[in-house]
Amino acid sequence: MWTSAEHSCPTQVRRHWSLSSMQVTSFGSLGEHTSADLYAQYQAADLPETNAILLELIRLAQLRHGPATDFLLYAFLPRALRLARGTVGLRRHEVRNARDIAIAAVWEAIQLFPLDTTCTSVAFNLGARTLSIITRTETKLAIAPEDAAPDDTLEAALGPVSANDSSTRELQEVLRWARESRCLTADEIRLLTAYELGEKQSRLDLATVEGLSAAALTKRVQRIRYKLRDGVRAHIVEHGRW
Repeated sequence: MWTSAEHSCPTQVRRHWSLSSMQVTSFGSLGEHTSADLYAQYQAADLPETNAILLELIRLAQLRHGPATDFLLYAFLPRALRLARGTVGLRRHEVRNARDIAIAAVWEAIQLFPLDTTCTSVAFNLGARTLSIITRTETKLAIAPEDAAPDDTLEAALGPVSANDSSTRELQEVLRWARESRCLTADEIRLLTAYELGEKQSRLDLATVEGLSAAALTKRVQRIRYKLRDGVRAHIVEHGRW
């Protein structure tokens, strides 16, 4: 992972993006675009299109395609910065070093990402693999602070939500209600979304991060589901509607 004594990784990510974002580049099967135009397309895409864009960019990045690597690091920079402040092992580092480690973990996750994946969400799976890398090299992932902003918790788990992705948006609304009403804690929301939107390997990664067996994680998530179900039922009884 590139870095230097003079400039932190976040600074370099933004600098690389600023230098390449307006240049027309061939992005493999995605065609020729400026990085900025492709990023706008990525932000507006529904989940299947987002997966396709990310997989092609990851394929190119593994071939050392500079603009594809710059795009992915820039797109996942906000998530990396949240990890830098939300992981026990990284909290023992100075802020600058913690951010550099988190971004390096994103880069490593990109390089090791399996291109034959059938996961539901590439963005989530890449995030889960980043967490796993940080956990293996630093220490156990910290529980998200209870006063964390609910939208931060949801965005970290769900990734960008397209206006056309009604099912994910509905899930986001239910979980936002659960957080604001204190039906679920921030940690319970994180576990539930990570488990429900993950596939087999990312669930195994999540169990490792949490220090649980796969069976114990499944039981814990099931208890959270029941808690959410009971909370929704109580809300309907009290208010007469959802």
